[in-house]
Amino acid sequence: MNSVAFQAQRAVYFRKIDSLRLNNSIMYCHDETWLNKNEEKTVVWFDDNGYGRLRKSEGKGTDGFLSLNGFHLRSLDIFKCDEVHSMDNNHFVAWMDSAASTLRSEHGKSAKIAIIIDNATWHNKLTPESEPPKRAWMTKAELIELAFTHLSPKEYIADKIASKYDIEIVRIPVKHCVLNPIDEWLAACDPEHASGYFTYVHKHEEIFKTADKIAEELENDLIDGDDDIDNEMLNDDDETND
Repeated sequence: MNSVAFQAQRAVYFRKIDSLRLNNSIMYCHDETWLNKNEEKTVVWFDDNGYGRLRKSEGKGTDGFLSLNGFHLRSLDIFKCDEVHSMDNNHFVAWMDSAASTLRSEHGKSAKIAIIIDNATWHNKLTPESEPPKRAWMTKAELIELAFTHLSPKEYIADKIASKYDIEIVRIPVKHCVLNPIDEWLAACDPEHASGYFTYVHKHEEIFKTADKIAEELENDLIDGDDDIDNEMLNDDDETND
């Protein structure tokens, strides 16, 4: 969490989130979760036809959104899953298309909407146009040179689908699930306190921002200290030569 790569991801993410809040964008946090049949005593899902008992199947998964107003029920997707895990990019993209369309119809054409998602593999499937070329008969060195020469911006299928409805996708930094309030909601399954989970996330955002700022200041102090030492050594050498 303290590496430069993570700090860079957080900096980009926090700038984007702060900008969305400043513009009064409507933000929905997304996540999937899975339940096994032995967990039915705690949480049970039923659809409109009364189906959903986990005792009669291997398990079930859900896609859904959480906002300050609570769980967005119209976007909820309940799907069957087996021991392997049945979520994939095709299922996710189809659901995103339907959910994004629902959000846009609810909020109208002018509302600014953003969806916060994590970096699950099926969330980050690239479009065919932005996929790197396959190796085929080329050497690794040739492939790297070709890739950088013709490198196209990364474009994710999920982002392209959401953009049809003028909805922005924002990804939380890798391994930072604490920044996604829906993860906390799913842990407690308490829709009446959704705003509390957002407050919890805001506190962690400030903790990360403060820690990253201190780390950057310490690094700058160390760099300045090294420069001072180098200058002193150069001055000593000059005096010795004189």
